[in-house]
Amino acid sequence: MRFALALLVALAVTGCASKSTQPIERTSYQLGQEQVAVLGVPFLSEERGSVEHSKQWQGVLFGGMHHSYTKSPDYRLTELYYGGLEGGAALVILQEMAGNATSPSRQSYSLDLNQNDTFQIGRYRLQVLSASQANMRFKVVSN
Repeated sequence: MRFALALLVALAVTGCASKSTQPIERTSYQLGQEQVAVLGVPFLSEERGSVEHSKQWQGVLFGGMHHSYTKSPDYRLTELYYGGLEGGAALVILQEMAGNATSPSRQSYSLDLNQNDTFQIGRYRLQVLSASQANMRFKVVSN
């Protein structure tokens, strides 16, 4: 009985931990494939790097299992958003998160569709096929 009680007390207050690293490589586009960008929704997304998942059991008295996620220094999440059409120019916003940054960096691009149909936005080269206030048809030509 004392052994069972001692075991129960030890389980309630002791802790243990584990870590695992998950490599990440995700893209939401294919080169040369026609796609549609909708106003305000990411139309291109790319995520690369790795994330370390830590699990730590802190005992029943201290809340049980705790999880934390740490991104590697080379981790990067890049997203492009369509911002609509204004006077023949399409607005595209490039948003990037690097490492464990708490807020993304943002850069706006005004694409003059009267001058050209192919544009360099960050590391992506886009060909705009058509654009309206609500959406934009495009292809990723290179990255």
